[in-house]
Amino acid sequence: MGGFVERIAPLLMALVFLAAMLAACGTGWRNGRRAKLESGEDPEIKFMDAALALLGLLLAFTFSMSLGRHDQRRAMAIAESNAIGDFYTSASLLKEPNRSQLQDVVRQPIR
Repeated sequence: MGGFVERIAPLLMALVFLAAMLAACGTGWRNGRRAKLESGEDPEIKFMDAALALLGLLLAFTFSMSLGRHDQRRAMAIAESNAIGDFYTSASLLKEPNRSQLQDVVRQPIR
């Protein structure tokens, strides 16, 4: 019941993709050489534009990853504070000598 792609051997698929990439690279190289001769533009400007675009993508992905980690740390801090609050509330259900001892332990600052 598998599709066409699942029936092809992985090595054959990799070779087909390699051939397609090499053909596309050769076509682009030939078209680029021809366009450079016709237009008379400086090719360094295109290189600078491409480098700045890649730098922008790198910055965007880095910011996205750091934002995700910040959200994860924030969620962990909220979960931990909720657990402490739940423990404090459940300690208030105990009888008096144990209740005050546990609540005092929860109120003590971390050293």
